[in-house]
Formats: sequence, C-alpha cells, structure tokens
Amino acid sequence: MHTHHSLALRAPAIFGIALAIGTANEASSKSTDGPCQTATAEHLQSLGVDSRDIKEINMVRIIGLPELGNTIEFQGWANLESCQGSVVVKLTPLCRPKEAYSRGNCKITNIRQF
Repeated sequence: MHTHHSLALRAPAIFGIALAIGTANEASSKSTDGPCQTATAEHLQSLGVDSRDIKEINMVRIIGLPELGNTIEFQGWANLESCQGSVVVKLTPLCRPKEAYSRGNCKITNIRQF
C-alpha cells in the first residue's frame, strides 16, 4: 500500500504595513520635525501648490517585514485649504519624491487623480 504525503511549501509572507508617523501644519511642514515632511512640502510647491494652501501634511511610513522594520517608502498626505481630498506624495526612504497623485476633488495639473 502506497501512502502519499503532500508537502505544502510555505513562502514567507512579504507585505507592507503603514504607520502614521506625524502631522505637520503649515508652519511646521517647512521644518525637519518629521521624516520627509520638508521634502513633501517642497515637492508640492514644485507642482504648483502654494505653501499657504497646505493645511496639513500627514506622514505615513510603509515598512516591509515588520520584524525588521525596514522602510519601503514614505507617503505625505497633504490636505489643502482649496479642495476636499488629499494630494499624496510617495517618497523613497531617503525622502526623494517618486510619484504624486490626488484624491477627492483636489486637481493638480500633470498628476493623476483618483
């Protein structure tokens, strides 16, 4: 009699976890209080967003394997005075902008809107 054994291969699960790491209002968005807040504000300005229009920037850190705590990217979620929604700037772990998009009714020229 033959017995068949099946082996289930298990690959380690790799996933990202988002951690909120800080909020900056207009005054502190230009400071170095939180990771990538200054780079986010500067990138928004390079896209044509007036610094006075930035209500707040909420920073999110995306990590890979939780036990290692390695940062995959930062995201700056900017709420503007002029619209309902957010403008999101994705940045490298070294705070270099990679991509930007808008959500809600925030429309910024030359970036995608969701």
